[in-house]
Amino acid sequence: MTTEIVVDATGPETVPSKRSIDGTRRFIRDVFFANLPLPFQKIRTYLGLVFFARAFGPSGFGIWSLFQTTLAISVMLTSMTQGNAMMRFLSGDRTREETNRVFSSVLAAVSVSSLVLALGLAIFSTRLSVLLFRDPRGRTVFLLIALIVPLETYFEEMRGFLRARRLNRSWAFFTLGRQVPETLLLIAVVWWWVRDPVAAVGVNLVTAGLSVLLGFFYLARYQHTRLARPSAAVISRYVPYGLALVPGALAASLSFAADRYLVGYYLDLQQVGIYSVCFTVSMLGFFFVGPLNDVLFPEMVALYDAGDWNQFYDRFSGVQKFVTGLAVGASALVISFPQQILRLLTTRDFSSGGPTLAILGLQGMFMSIVMLYIVMLLVRLRVWWTTVVWGGMGAIVLLIDAVLLPRVGIVGAAFSQLISSVAGASLVVGLNWELFRRTFRLVWIPQAGAALLGVSLLAHFWQNRALSAGQSLGQLALGGIIFVFGLIVTRYLHVSELVALQKAFSGKSSLRRAVPLEANSA
Repeated sequence: MTTEIVVDATGPETVPSKRSIDGTRRFIRDVFFANLPLPFQKIRTYLGLVFFARAFGPSGFGIWSLFQTTLAISVMLTSMTQGNAMMRFLSGDRTREETNRVFSSVLAAVSVSSLVLALGLAIFSTRLSVLLFRDPRGRTVFLLIALIVPLETYFEEMRGFLRARRLNRSWAFFTLGRQVPETLLLIAVVWWWVRDPVAAVGVNLVTAGLSVLLGFFYLARYQHTRLARPSAAVISRYVPYGLALVPGALAASLSFAADRYLVGYYLDLQQVGIYSVCFTVSMLGFFFVGPLNDVLFPEMVALYDAGDWNQFYDRFSGVQKFVTGLAVGASALVISFPQQILRLLTTRDFSSGGPTLAILGLQGMFMSIVMLYIVMLLVRLRVWWTTVVWGGMGAIVLLIDAVLLPRVGIVGAAFSQLISSVAGASLVVGLNWELFRRTFRLVWIPQAGAALLGVSLLAHFWQNRALSAGQSLGQLALGGIIFVFGLIVTRYLHVSELVALQKAFSGKSSLRRAVPLEANSA
């Protein structure tokens, strides 16, 4: 049963307590560590574009892109979003026995789902290859995916466990400990040994197996986690919660990734590569929202369950302002300098994607709103509404793609994403209208808009069709400076906020005295 939110909006303003200040500093540091792997994740993506596209060729890179998409969707299905369930129910103070029992129960549940999906992929590998890859190598890729899926699922549950326990520093280095060596090994194998996407998938299988073995060792040795007898009570609580999120997560995955299958179906693998680059770059518009939500979720759950409504609204308002500023800033650069970004990250073969990238850059602002408010639906246990939102957005993408892709190419796919994101943002704000009304300041719109306009004017008056990499980098850097300056001039961003941010990261003594917020057992 959901809890009604009642706030005395007319009451006197209270002075922030020491616990509130220290809790805010801890939250900011959690956000920092949650985002720590992100720069390398982006670099990894762009390194893949630079090395793999040249090593594999257009069709080979298309196979690699579809492999990554198919693996991501498969792991999302087999995990049954148990990471979200752990973040919902395992936050706060818990005994060692309870955390071990929950973790073991989650592993038992995903073991069954992984085995079922792996068998399905193996049995139908030939048919799926003909349908999705249209290449004889596709069957081998599907067989390898069947082996990788259980391993990737276990690794994701380990990461979800660390995040649920708010061990964000450990989570960050746990994640980087796999990503860095795996990326370097993949590049070395592909560039200097075998220039074949199937070989790269085989390397991924080896690294996934090693990661799971080392991950279990780390949890046992340093986090004192032990496998225990799975609990039927835990499974009956966690699995239904996670399963309720699966349709929405599947719809979200398809709305993000189904474009690649449709682009390949209506166009060709080369267009799949160009569109994949544009979509990946456009994600700068909601670059920080995903990992920030992972930190925000248990924090807001604790405040919600405790009925601390003043902190609940105040915390979300600050996060919303932070997300809005970052999303608008990133989108301003993508919209204003699409060719410069493509020039820096890819070869000239991708330059035709400029218009597509600009449209997707605008889409990023609305997607950040969707992702932020979806979390609040989960906090309020409106789980099925998240399914409706993502399902509706996915349906819009598929329908518009089917109409526009054959006629206008990948620009049509970009328009479908934009329309879908606008519709989704409108719906989630409506579903959280009271929260939006209390936490969103309308003055933020002209303030951030003025900063965006400054970047757009720079791009308009500094046009050069024959840009070098250095000139492109210079324009992007100047555009970023102008945007931040615009936020300060319009008083969207205060210097005092920057000082507070710096103190939050350096205030170790305060953090040691911080009293963590605890979530009530739901």
